Amino acid sequence: MWAEKKEDVVRAFMTKGVLTVDENDTVLEAARLMAELDIGSLIVVRDGVPVGILTERDILSKVVAEERSAKSLKISEVMSSPVISVQADRTVSEALTLMGQKGIKHLVVKDGSDVVGMFSLANVVDLEKYRLGIV
Repeated sequence: MWAEKKEDVVRAFMTKGVLTVDENDTVLEAARLMAELDIGSLIVVRDGVPVGILTERDILSKVVAEERSAKSLKISEVMSSPVISVQADRTVSEALTLMGQKGIKHLVVKDGSDVVGMFSLANVVDLEKYRLGIV
């Protein structure tokens, strides 16, 4: 694997900004938003507080594969929960280790108690592109 550099902190490679959906929204609403924005996950909130993550995999395995209706199904019924997070100043290696331990592909990124972004395997690809001078 690649050698980690001091500047390889989550903050530098995370997806900045926070896209959220309410846990009571329908899966169809969330799927349309994800398709429109070309993203693979959304943070799910209850009263503004993160309570889960909805991913493409959640929709495929818990809705489509089970032939459930995305039109009437609430996000809270299929989201991945609880939220697993990493602090923005942690290294990419620490984030990847946590993801491996938990068997997940997305982490909510926090700065203290504030949610500031998302970190996923796609961000690791961006890191490698950066190192190779592709971007």
